[in-house]
Amino acid sequence: EKGWGGNHPQPVIAPIIMNLDPSAGGEIFLKSEMERATITWYELPEFERSSKNTIQLVLYKDGSFDISYIELNPDPRNRSLKIDVMTTANISGSVLGGRGNKGISFEPRLIGIHPGGRAAPLQPIRFLKDLPYSSTIPGAIFEAYDIDYYQYIHNRMMPLAFILLGSSIFILFFFPIILKNSLIKPLHVLYEGMEKVNRGDINITISPRFNDEIGFLTRSFNRMLHSIRKAEINFRTLAENAQDGIFIISE
Repeated sequence: EKGWGGNHPQPVIAPIIMNLDPSAGGEIFLKSEMERATITWYELPEFERSSKNTIQLVLYKDGSFDISYIELNPDPRNRSLKIDVMTTANISGSVLGGRGNKGISFEPRLIGIHPGGRAAPLQPIRFLKDLPYSSTIPGAIFEAYDIDYYQYIHNRMMPLAFILLGSSIFILFFFPIILKNSLIKPLHVLYEGMEKVNRGDINITISPRFNDEIGFLTRSFNRMLHSIRKAEINFRTLAENAQDGIFIISE
């Protein structure tokens, strides 16, 4: 009753952790022989469910066992319930959180064996490919159905995690460099050019770095300086001609 840890942990063979209700239908058979014992849960429904489940456990004299699933129909509405698999979990007819003494039904999440003892480590395996399994220390050998789903989510989320990590590194380290070269430096060069013009030096030309808005502004600034220089030359020429004309008239 308290096989998966608890106050008085005992060895457990769990064909499946699933709350079945023999009083609602189905039968349980036990066949004992010299070399083996066979236990069959035949068409047993879950608590407060109409689904039928047939499972068979064969215990051999040498300590090995077979588990067969002839019919397994867990109610899909139970998939929203979460059962944490821990060495101190108590699985019994009255599951913690159930109503009254009947317990609650939940999705079959785990099959396996537990040697007993609170400190037994958990060892997940795949029963279809990892058997026969041997170990030098006692441990809880189990197969959790949700591990495959967690691994699937892990594999799906791993590329997104790398993308987010790469984006964060790019924004943290490379984006400031790009911003400095593409925005701050061109604006600073344009600002220095305007300072020189303000001091009277109009014989400058600023080379645009990129073909963008700042580059357009830089080219417009260069055209403005070119127009100013051209207008200055014309004014100087007119002034010189006017001065020459005044001298000629005065003679």
